[in-house]
Amino acid sequence: MNSLADLKKIPLGASLILTRSLLGPCRKNRTVSKVQSNAIVFLTEEGKQSWLYFPKASEFTPTENGFQIREGGEIAAEYEWGIQ
Repeated sequence: MNSLADLKKIPLGASLILTRSLLGPCRKNRTVSKVQSNAIVFLTEEGKQSWLYFPKASEFTPTENGFQIREGGEIAAEYEWGIQ
């Protein structure tokens, strides 16, 4: 994944791990259940929906194993690819 456009094409059922949020480090599995023009809907381990609204392209940073989303220069969320 090299860009925000690539993220918008993420396939249903893809597995990611939320490794950092605004609350700090974490390790939460997420499975893509829906992709819309403005957001991705994940299913959490508890079976609840979790929405990730697409950021501006300048706030998206691809990493070696996933991607980061920044707000105001700070990391707001960081995801790694899970086992497919």
